[in-house]
Amino acid sequence: MTSNRTWGGRIFLALSLVLSVAIAHGCNKTKAKPASEAPAAAAPSAILGPGDEVEIKFYYAPELNTQQRIRPDGCISMQLVGDVVAAGLSPAALDQRLEEAYSDKLRYPEIAVIVRGSYTQRVLVGGEVQRPGAIEMPAKLSLMEAIILSGGFAAESANKEQVIIMRENAEGERVGYAVDMRNAIKGGSYKPFMLAAGDIVYVPRSGISDVNLFIEQYINGVVPDIGLFYRRDFSNGSIGVDTSR
Repeated sequence: MTSNRTWGGRIFLALSLVLSVAIAHGCNKTKAKPASEAPAAAAPSAILGPGDEVEIKFYYAPELNTQQRIRPDGCISMQLVGDVVAAGLSPAALDQRLEEAYSDKLRYPEIAVIVRGSYTQRVLVGGEVQRPGAIEMPAKLSLMEAIILSGGFAAESANKEQVIIMRENAEGERVGYAVDMRNAIKGGSYKPFMLAAGDIVYVPRSGISDVNLFIEQYINGVVPDIGLFYRRDFSNGSIGVDTSR
């Protein structure tokens, strides 16, 4: 039978390796580019695209009123006239196209196009914020505003030093840019990072939070009670694992 001393030695070695890897992973800097290298964000567009939700109102034929989402092929389905291409048009241009399509169907083809939801003009915010999800941006939107609209940082675990913005470049590839938000949230002066439609904002966990979570979930509840205590010092403090409880 394996002695407690031998078993404890193996656990000690395993924890040493696990914690070394976890700490190294948590403290590594991101490979994202500096925020200063990000291309300027374009102003929000009024052009409709797949996923946008539009309401079509007929002033003199309300029975034809409809509200629908633009399909992936860029079309909407309208009574009497069938599919109408909506993607790539402004609401005013779609209005005109519909009135032309209904000109021989209705005596008074007066139509209004109302945008009820924009899929293309939005950003996604995830990671260590209170309410991850999509945020519509009908106007210019800064990174700080997006985080506030998401409920703010998850204070204990958010890495405010390296908030990542993933933006599509001209080749259709996603490129990550790192923004240091620490001065902004302390009320200091800073240059706002403006978001572009389609950006993905990700607030990662800080390294120490990752390691603590790992210990709580995968070590404290798994390692047998053999009276083992392990301590590891690093630049920002130390981590200890005590299984004697």
